[in-house]
Amino acid sequence: MSLSGRKERPLNLEERALLKEVLERQAPRMMRLLPVAEQNVLFPAERRQLCDLISAELVRSGTGPDLKPLLRGLKLEALFATVNRPILFPAG
Repeated sequence: MSLSGRKERPLNLEERALLKEVLERQAPRMMRLLPVAEQNVLFPAERRQLCDLISAELVRSGTGPDLKPLLRGLKLEALFATVNRPILFPAG
């Protein structure tokens, strides 16, 4: 059971690697969250922090010079959606 009251899908290997890159670049001090984030069992405040970091990385590396999304940007958007889902659709 997750901290939000329901079981969320754990991150797949690609999502885990991408989240690790985001944390390493955006907030190395938050690497301690990686194990629980990989299992997708986070407190709401932790989810919001991760979503902020994913968003910052999307701005930094998710679009090309023409502002069209790169493959990395699409993957970051999907990671954001997975991490943010319990905030958008709370249990209950």
